[in-house]
Amino acid sequence: MNKQRNISGKSFRIRHLWLPVLAASFHPLNAAPIAMSGAGSYSQDFDTLPNSGTSNTWTDDTTLESWYSTRTVLIADTGSSNSGGLRSYGATSATDRALGSLGSGGTGTISNGVLFQNTSGGAITIDSIAYTGEQWRCGGNTTPQSLTCYYMRDVASIVPSQNTTGWTEVPTANFTGPIANASAAALDGNDSANQVGVSTNPSIEVADGEFVMIMWVDLNDSGNDHGLAIDDLAIGWSTSSAIPLALGATPSTIAENAGASASTGEVTIPAALGTDLEVTLESNDTSEATVPATVTITAGNTSATFPIDAVDDFFADGSQAVIITASASGYVSATTNLTVDDDTDAAIAVSVVPGSFLENAGTNAATGTVTLAANTAVDLTVNLSSGDTSEAAVPASVLITAGTNTANFQVDAVDDTEPDGDKNVTIFANATGYTSGNTLIVVQDDGDTAPAPTLSPGAIAFTGFNADGEDDLAFVALDPIAEGDEIHFTDNEWDGGALGSGGALTTGEGTITWTAPAGGVAQGEIVTLNDLSVSGRTASVGTVVANGSFNLGSGGDSVYAFQGSYVSPTGFLAVISTTASDPVGGTGLSAAHVIYLPVNVDFAVYSGSRSNQPTYAGYLTNLGDTTNNWTTEDGSGDQSIDGNAPDLPYDTTAFVLGTGGSAYASWIDGFYSGETDPLIIGFDADPDKDGISNGVEAILGLSPAESNGGIFTEIDLTGSEFTFVIPMASSPPSGVTPSYEWSTDLANWQGDGDSFGGVTVTFDAPLLWDDQVTPNLYQIKATITAGTPVKIFVRVVANNP
Repeated sequence: MNKQRNISGKSFRIRHLWLPVLAASFHPLNAAPIAMSGAGSYSQDFDTLPNSGTSNTWTDDTTLESWYSTRTVLIADTGSSNSGGLRSYGATSATDRALGSLGSGGTGTISNGVLFQNTSGGAITIDSIAYTGEQWRCGGNTTPQSLTCYYMRDVASIVPSQNTTGWTEVPTANFTGPIANASAAALDGNDSANQVGVSTNPSIEVADGEFVMIMWVDLNDSGNDHGLAIDDLAIGWSTSSAIPLALGATPSTIAENAGASASTGEVTIPAALGTDLEVTLESNDTSEATVPATVTITAGNTSATFPIDAVDDFFADGSQAVIITASASGYVSATTNLTVDDDTDAAIAVSVVPGSFLENAGTNAATGTVTLAANTAVDLTVNLSSGDTSEAAVPASVLITAGTNTANFQVDAVDDTEPDGDKNVTIFANATGYTSGNTLIVVQDDGDTAPAPTLSPGAIAFTGFNADGEDDLAFVALDPIAEGDEIHFTDNEWDGGALGSGGALTTGEGTITWTAPAGGVAQGEIVTLNDLSVSGRTASVGTVVANGSFNLGSGGDSVYAFQGSYVSPTGFLAVISTTASDPVGGTGLSAAHVIYLPVNVDFAVYSGSRSNQPTYAGYLTNLGDTTNNWTTEDGSGDQSIDGNAPDLPYDTTAFVLGTGGSAYASWIDGFYSGETDPLIIGFDADPDKDGISNGVEAILGLSPAESNGGIFTEIDLTGSEFTFVIPMASSPPSGVTPSYEWSTDLANWQGDGDSFGGVTVTFDAPLLWDDQVTPNLYQIKATITAGTPVKIFVRVVANNP
């Protein structure tokens, strides 16, 4: 079939190349279930999950034996991240983990399940499911959200699914997060306020040889998603002849300092026996509550009681969930949940004298003291920290020796040279087994004034942006940068006011200050700023320090480069933004100094020419053309190290002035005689504003000084081959040559023979199709050599001489 298509500028779009998309479902070949060979139980505390890293590989039946997920990447998280994905939730570096998820953005529904198989030779009944539901993040959504529990039985192995058709819900095993408010924040899932104990008796019948999967489903809910998890899971089952035990604890909530017999447990059987029955007891957390090893239901009785002792661990660890289990030969095990509330541990008292001092007071500006309510029996290390190390510093720790309850430490003033007024600084103290304490001091400004700018707008321009992983930036020096020059970078927004007349940066986020190295930075040199969201941040040249927490948002952010000080900027240099809503008005920057990337993009690098401009300022045009000269990625996980180009590290090839291209220079001079402005004569410039750059106009034989309304060509599709026709100048400038790129989504462009998303396209050399027109018409054949894309887009690229 023949279709007419309009081709304007650099891109040709083939609209109706609809090809079939095939989907298949399958079972894993070697799924290893948990064998139910008779009455028994299964428990999982998830503590083998990784406690660090954002791109851990989840492998079914390996990361956790007999566990399967619809996701393949496992993110260790404290609840601080709002990106979607499978989670190993827990405190920083803690081994106590919970299996969780956050179904946000394009992540979609996340399902995790544990697989069992009845190998007993008879019927099995799953008659107990108990776990602790934990919430590790409030997404800023006032609607509560849930992990929904389902099960499925099948004669074949089962894998979790986003589609729950054919699955049976277990409503009493669902977990609904207890926190739902408008303030997005990380939560401590180990705090009882953020937990719900779930316990149910579902009575799931499993035939001999059958597989059964218990699955928890986290939907991508409307609005921001909460971070939910399951922990301390216990599942019990019985054979058709087994008799279930019953277990309870009164009271079910105790204080950790309640001592012996804080609660009374009772185990019950349906009918009395003629002989004694010994029941084995177990607590899953003996640091919180203990039980006897056994209890005996004597002959003729149906129950027996036993003491549950509280254990005071002296940790300020909030309320803890404990599972008590009772088991006996020939009986189905039973569990009950117990909550152990933390007692009120005395906080460490912190004081600083004097409580206010000048920022230029130097070392030993004040003396701090930590005090306990009573003498410590052993040496106690108290950890110290300052809430603002740019104003006041303290040692990492101080030692309270055995038999005493107090110790002093040094507080140093830090002169930050910022005209920032008096600053409140909180000094924190914490120690194992004690409630943390803090005190507030005031560091007075000594009358600093912001330094005048040494660079002008456009002196630098960004070449790299990474909001994933540990955050990175790159920029090019378009003007020389002298030794010792400082440039500040912040993702706080400008308020839109005039620079020097009331305009200011907002607060709440951090600032990075980069200082040029010895000898300065030459024009065209690339500087990379690495790992900006962590303490180990570095720069490729020069030095970099942080004031506050610098953390780029993958949901849209802007980075402003400026001089002066954070409180009083005196000159802006450049902006890069992944959102159009942050103001640049009032900064003194023009449109040429602002790079607008696609909205909410996570990772982006400049991929245009670094050698085709007669002046360094001319590269602002190249850098501002994000459609043609930038390569971006967006999605779940860390795009900067996902193996799909581009990845870190950034390309640090220097920008240089164009030395070739005399034929192109002669050609453009024929339209703009004597013109030197790169915004007019540059290879990627578009002075006639018709959407076709000068370089492409040179290839197509069009005038760069006249607006062209578009170019019509013919598309012919036959099977996996298609052809398109383009005009080409009879005598294009020497060295200016065309190439062809293709895409399935208009976001990721590939070259001849490249593969993307399982699709490969190759182009043949152009053939002269009609030499009776000026310019000539050439036909290009393309072949889809792999994959079956739904649609294909093609564009022509003019290559620099």
